[in-house]
Amino acid sequence: MKSLRIIQFLAIVLAVGCTNLKLKMFEKFRGGIPVDIKEPYELDFAITGSHIINTVVSFNEKNIPVVFDTGGITILDKNVADSMKLDIKNTPQKGAWFAKVEKIEWSEILVKDFNVSVMNFAETFKTSHTPLRGMIGSDFIRFYKTTIDYKSNKIIFSNPRRKIDKKIGQQELNMKIVLPYLPAVEFVADDIKVKGIIDTGLNYAFVFPITLAEKMTKENYNKMIPANGFFAKWPFTSQQRNFLYVFDSVTIGTMKFEKVPVIFADLPEMFSGSTALIGKYFLENYLTSLDFHNRKVVLEEVSKSQRSIQFSVGMNIVRREDHFEVTGVWQDSPADEAGFRPGLIISHVNNFNVEELTDSELNDIILNANTKSISFKYKLENDCVEVMLNKRNLYEGKDI
Repeated sequence: MKSLRIIQFLAIVLAVGCTNLKLKMFEKFRGGIPVDIKEPYELDFAITGSHIINTVVSFNEKNIPVVFDTGGITILDKNVADSMKLDIKNTPQKGAWFAKVEKIEWSEILVKDFNVSVMNFAETFKTSHTPLRGMIGSDFIRFYKTTIDYKSNKIIFSNPRRKIDKKIGQQELNMKIVLPYLPAVEFVADDIKVKGIIDTGLNYAFVFPITLAEKMTKENYNKMIPANGFFAKWPFTSQQRNFLYVFDSVTIGTMKFEKVPVIFADLPEMFSGSTALIGKYFLENYLTSLDFHNRKVVLEEVSKSQRSIQFSVGMNIVRREDHFEVTGVWQDSPADEAGFRPGLIISHVNNFNVEELTDSELNDIILNANTKSISFKYKLENDCVEVMLNKRNLYEGKDI
């Protein structure tokens, strides 16, 4: 009977129309009793791939490798939850369950009696890096003021009830919560108003849903550059379309950025409409503080990125166990003109093999605007082919 009541409660949460009421009901369902911290606490993190913040979190005193993702909610892999003998309950959604965890400890951060989502996480979110068995999301960190410092690879937790004086140059933005429980800020791209989710689980600076592109003028829509393959993709989508586009301006608070390249992609249904994603390549330039208690997002600039997806050879490459692989190529880019296609196996990038380049070093070569050309080696039938590609502005000669 208790399980039935919880399922009925979840159905009500999904059906109710008022967003504020949905959030309060979600908070009630998620539960959680945080243990207060008196002083700020710093936690070191490591990045794998281009952006994945992986860490180890204790669930009922069992250490589990997880990803920290502010664009997601807290999840345990079904096999892990089974091995822990958690009392797993069904939900109205196929392939999704939930279970109460008595203690979730992230180093010195402790939350008790928290309902986590349970799903086949390892199968759904496969990576070529450290195997991950769950996620720590924004529903967990909502109890604390959380500052992400990419420059120092630290997350700083502090008590949100302790007022901190605003520093000169900080951008203090109102936080909007996008269901299920994701922090967002409002911003303007040209004349399009959107909510941008602060998403540490995303590498690119800005990703917009393709459904939003359909609202653009035909003239602007025709300026989009399609990809063969993908640069960014998500589970739970029927297609993996990507387009490159350059906005004349993007305004966030009082900050205005000119000629901003973004990616349009097929996003899960909950991100459709006027919701975009703001990822690592933007956030790494700031100390990003998420204050759910006071509904504020604070950005403090600490650096200026040299990354560019517009000045590029026009190709996305990932590291595999023993090689590099092309996953996406922009139309009419240097890589496209040279015949590179998704699935091509590359043995060397700038004469380095996969064992000689870290993910970070590979991304620097591909995305750093100060790198003007890149050499690639790959096998074609029985021959070894070496190609030198010069980067260029992919919108060169286009009216933008």
